[in-house]
Amino acid sequence: MHPVVRKATLKDIPVLLKFEQGLIEAERPMDSTIKEGKINYY
Repeated sequence: MHPVVRKATLKDIPVLLKFEQGLIEAERPMDSTIKEGKINYY
């Protein structure tokens, strides 16, 4: 398997934001400093 790497475009933003929220939800149980509700890391 050969991964494909490319620069993100403006069209990728909705998918990237959804991915970010998935990471936040996965990390919350392990990190009590992550506040509730929608947050953004960057």
